[in-house]
Amino acid sequence: MNLKNYKFINYNGHIYSISFPKWKKHLKSILAYKLSLLKKKPLPEPLLSPSDIKIVAYDIFEFGKLDADDCVDITKEELRKIENGQ
Repeated sequence: MNLKNYKFINYNGHIYSISFPKWKKHLKSILAYKLSLLKKKPLPEPLLSPSDIKIVAYDIFEFGKLDADDCVDITKEELRKIENGQ
């Protein structure tokens, strides 16, 4: 697993991964949705399909007690361990 090819998302204490191409496509869909809200017939809100996103970690950190910089550093270190098979 090459970490550079994935986007990692922290949501409710869980860490999810999604490939960069799918993440970029999702961001473009969100932009189109936001712009369509200004029109009479807005587009449906884009959602990530469960097949596109995978859970990487489940409640392994208490994110609420850490600041943003700590979360990023600790998460990167843990993901390096996973990538190296330790």
